[in-house]
Amino acid sequence: PTIPTFTPTFDVSTIVTVTPAPKAECPKTIPYPENDFDLFEFWEKGNYKSPEEAVLALLNNYGPEVLVNYERNYGTDQETMAFQDFTNDGVPELALRLTLYVSSVSFAIFGCRDGVYQQLLDISSIRLGYAPIIFSIEDNNKNGIPELTILEGYASQGGHSFGVYEWDGQKFG
Repeated sequence: PTIPTFTPTFDVSTIVTVTPAPKAECPKTIPYPENDFDLFEFWEKGNYKSPEEAVLALLNNYGPEVLVNYERNYGTDQETMAFQDFTNDGVPELALRLTLYVSSVSFAIFGCRDGVYQQLLDISSIRLGYAPIIFSIEDNNKNGIPELTILEGYASQGGHSFGVYEWDGQKFG
């Protein structure tokens, strides 16, 4: 019997391309004036309305290093913070689970845009008061930009809800 053959064809229109963000310029910052940094004290002293507002003030005045070191020393684990280039612009962004005292309130990504740090993504706590956490960071589609898989919530009977976020050249989606 004759075996039919299939000749694969390559369709150029199926190629996925992503536009990296333009090279970001971050604000000029000064060293944090105290040896011990505590995010909760910073938030309370500054009378900020939200943890996001406190983080933006900290980043724009003192840069990310003080917060990254604080999270690495006192954070619970790698699920709560990542400091790497998520937009493929050559400048690392800060992905952070925001906690207010004992309650986790949200998950956000902060990055430099137009000379200042801005909040590029906000995922609010949707279930049981737990803020979303980082499940994985991988370039699954091999386009050079990592995808963040975020555990967004829990359901009964062991159910979990996830979101996958990737920079599309303008925003995380």
